[in-house]
Parts: sequence; structure tokens; C-alpha cells
Amino acid sequence: MLDQLIAFAQAGDFDGLCSIGDLNCQDTLADVGLESAPTERPIVRGTRVVDANPDIGATGGRVLELCGIDGLGRRFSSEILVFRDSGTLRVINPVFWSGISIAAGETTLESPPPAESCP
Repeated sequence: MLDQLIAFAQAGDFDGLCSIGDLNCQDTLADVGLESAPTERPIVRGTRVVDANPDIGATGGRVLELCGIDGLGRRFSSEILVFRDSGTLRVINPVFWSGISIAAGETTLESPPPAESCP
């Protein structure tokens, strides 16, 4: 899923990017600007699994903690949440360079960051 998001961003296909994302995607793009889309692959610093909580309408899934340099040369640190929706993978915060974090919720697994560090 991350590869697909990166491909959409690098191709400037923001409709494609938002088609697999949440309803806030277009607003987030307007906030960060289309020209800020990264041309380089982000670094995955770590992941965690967030448990679903139907009592509050929270979707469970896997959070990817990302960092890198955006298309304007600025550093970013963001998180995306990948989850299944009726058998289809979807993403909360597909604008992965936006600086948005996903609420922690109940996590069941944390992985250590890889050896690569953020720029």
C-alpha cells in the first residue's frame, strides 16, 4: 500500500492518492500544497498495530511511522493507518508527508525503528 501511495505522489496523481484514502485527503492536500509531494521514498521508522474499538468507531489497522524530505526540501515526520474495509485496503492520511500523526489507541505490537535514520 505504501508503494502505491508513493507512486501516486511521484506521478502527481492526487485523485488516485485520495481514492484509497480518507475523506480529508483533498483538504490535507490543499493545506500542504501539491508541489510539496515528495520525489524520494520515505523512510519507515517503525510500525504498530492499533486495535479496533467499535464503541467509539475507531478503525483498527497498522500504523506506519514515516519520515523524509518533501518536494519543497522540508523534513517531515508523519503516520498513516492502513486498514481493511470490506476486504479492500484503505489508508487514513494518504498524504504521507503531511506531518499528521495517528492517535495511539490500544496498540498490540510495536516494532523497533530500522537502522536507517531520518534525514
